[in-house]
Amino acid sequence: MICVLNAKGEVELLNARVLEYFGRSLEELKNWALLDAVHPDDVSGVIEAWRHSVATGEPFDREQRQRRADGVYRWQHSRAEPVRDELGRVAAWYMLITDIDDLRQTADALRRSEQSARSQSSALRRILDALAHESSVDRIVEHMLATITEQLHAHSCSVWSRDTDTGLLHFAFSSGTQGFRTRADVRCTKTFSSERGTELWPGVDLFQAGSPQVVEDIRNMPDFPWRSDLLAQGIVTVLVIPMVIASEVRGILGIRFDQKRSLRPEEIQLAQLLANQAMLAMQLSRISAENRQTAVLAERNRMARDMHDTLAQGFTGIIVQLEAAADATSRGLSAAAADHVARAGGLARDSLKDARRSVQALRPQALEQQDFSAALREMVQKLTARTTLQPRIEVSGTPRTLAVTHEDNLLRISQEVLTNALRHAQATDFSVRLAFTDQELSLELRDNGRGFDLAQRSEGLGLLGIRERTEQIGGTLTITTAVGQGTITRIVLPLAPSLARATP
Repeated sequence: MICVLNAKGEVELLNARVLEYFGRSLEELKNWALLDAVHPDDVSGVIEAWRHSVATGEPFDREQRQRRADGVYRWQHSRAEPVRDELGRVAAWYMLITDIDDLRQTADALRRSEQSARSQSSALRRILDALAHESSVDRIVEHMLATITEQLHAHSCSVWSRDTDTGLLHFAFSSGTQGFRTRADVRCTKTFSSERGTELWPGVDLFQAGSPQVVEDIRNMPDFPWRSDLLAQGIVTVLVIPMVIASEVRGILGIRFDQKRSLRPEEIQLAQLLANQAMLAMQLSRISAENRQTAVLAERNRMARDMHDTLAQGFTGIIVQLEAAADATSRGLSAAAADHVARAGGLARDSLKDARRSVQALRPQALEQQDFSAALREMVQKLTARTTLQPRIEVSGTPRTLAVTHEDNLLRISQEVLTNALRHAQATDFSVRLAFTDQELSLELRDNGRGFDLAQRSEGLGLLGIRERTEQIGGTLTITTAVGQGTITRIVLPLAPSLARATP
């Protein structure tokens, strides 16, 4: 658009594009300063700058919003250069007006995007720092809510978590002028059903939409549970953010403003990002607590199995030796009786050592200086020495180097099976077959004792421990037995390539 103005700065000529843009005649536009051709917020600055250029002869260069014929204001860049006569006096002004609205919007969007990126980067650095240095989930969430409040220039914010079993929402955290507060600090007994999302915010159902919602002015809304509390704090606008994990809304974050706000998309995006980070921290904390509880239970079960496998089985061996000593004494075999008592004392000391090692989570002493095959042979010989039970041990194939946990569990299982044969089965024969192939290890423990009915017998700690230990090492357990027909316990353990190395 081109304008020609006289030395006094008055409009004299306009091209057709100017008349078309403003929808005014030349005569009307000569009085542009009195019209709404320039945005009310810009007009005084334009007039002042133009008067300065006319008075000094300096070029005019300015950006302002000008009203198009359809009533829309668009950004324009106006540049005017003076035309001088032979004496150097300003004779006229030539002005070029260029529509820069699209360019301006692009630049503003780019600036906002850069600002948003910087905000996100700053927020994520603070959150990562909190995750690295804080062990308490409350402290981590406190950092996150403070970051959200600061980045969005908010008044305060609060988090409500959703119980996935009941669908109810419970107050979790809040941060604002009253500081950071948790459920333990706030007596809030109210719960809300996520099935009726509009109960929280009239007209806003996060659990159906799954996207952020802006409540621009709560003063004009129907009443809702905490409207009076928010109004008392001077809250006007609320941004409600769903907190999502694995595409499921697990909570909501309410960000409050004490002035009416129209939030830009990048601000809402930042809030959603930070809300998801806060939800992730809460979920990680919950999982961590569950894992700690699981670890405690697993350790209790381990200690229960190990105590059973050391003390209970050790006591069984001691009882067997002491009963043999009593029998020898009754028959006047004092030397044999003394030998049985000595063996009982040795078993007691070994059991005590293994019990102490179990408490310290150490492997059985028998496996410290020898491989599994040798440790298995030694254990069988110790428990059956000078008893009526005749053991036989057979090893076939090339022995492999097993993982430590595999050796520990296989030895404990064998000890439990042998103890049962000694104490309960009244067996006279006990055989062990340990076979190695390239693909698997097979351990078969067989006795000719009384056997039992698997369908009628409930699993005690011993049989349960055998199953748990077999599952722990990834093996397969098969028990074959019947009343009066003895018992066969067979464990097959696949050997991974990394485990299938011959023992040097």
